[in-house]
Amino acid sequence: TKGAATMMKNIATTIGNTLVGKGFTRSAAFVQAWGMTKARHITRVVGVTVGNRQEALRRLARYGRDQIRVALVHEAGNQVDGNAVAVIVEVAGSRGYKMGYIARESAAILARALDKVGGKISATVEDITGGTIGLNAGLCISYKLGGVA
Repeated sequence: TKGAATMMKNIATTIGNTLVGKGFTRSAAFVQAWGMTKARHITRVVGVTVGNRQEALRRLARYGRDQIRVALVHEAGNQVDGNAVAVIVEVAGSRGYKMGYIARESAAILARALDKVGGKISATVEDITGGTIGLNAGLCISYKLGGVA
């Protein structure tokens, strides 16, 4: 639709301008930005060993992907990193739980794109890894910047 196309253009423009600010030439920045906007990104969630997140991951592993909702939310007021992007998980209509964050390197660009779409996009659980024989569990998710929540 026209609205979705306009949103993708806004996201690509935001990312492109951010990359220009990081030293890319304008043409290289916008080629990269369009690729980033259209691509499906798969990433590990960081911070999954903080607090009760390991127990939350064990519980999450009991559900099917179709029962899990994931949102990426820019935490502009985060005292450690103003570009922090939290990974919030809901199961079967439950209250959202912060499972961790997108890695800082990716969050610096992602936060600006999120701001363009109202601060939030949806994501999908790809895998819950580890968690056996004394190992910590991990969480892998995917998202598409053109996939607005």
